Amino acid sequence: MNCIVKVNKFLNNGEPKLDKHGKESVYLEPIAGQFPKSRNVMNGTIAERLGLELNKLYMLTIVEKAEHEIYGRQFEYKLLSEINPLSLLNQDLSVEYISTSSPITTNFTQNEKAANVPF
Repeated sequence: MNCIVKVNKFLNNGEPKLDKHGKESVYLEPIAGQFPKSRNVMNGTIAERLGLELNKLYMLTIVEKAEHEIYGRQFEYKLLSEINPLSLLNQDLSVEYISTSSPITTNFTQNEKAANVPF
């Protein structure tokens, strides 16, 4: 699945969450495309290896891998490109959340999502 996300700082009770390498986790805010439900927080080391920077937009490909018996659903993220926010002005900004536990998908229209996008 392909999506456009905005990378934000992830805070846990007002404090940054650090991984075992001391890197801060990030929150991926879906802007458009398909995004796995409840998989918005990314380990800081993985975000750094992908080249993600805070407050920037990126197009990602997300592939679901085999489910891990302890950690549950697993995903592989591939960075396609950084996105210029001005290039999105005339685009349909709809987000489709995908969940394997429910056949229901939620679609946000451009106006509904635009009201919540902090550009």
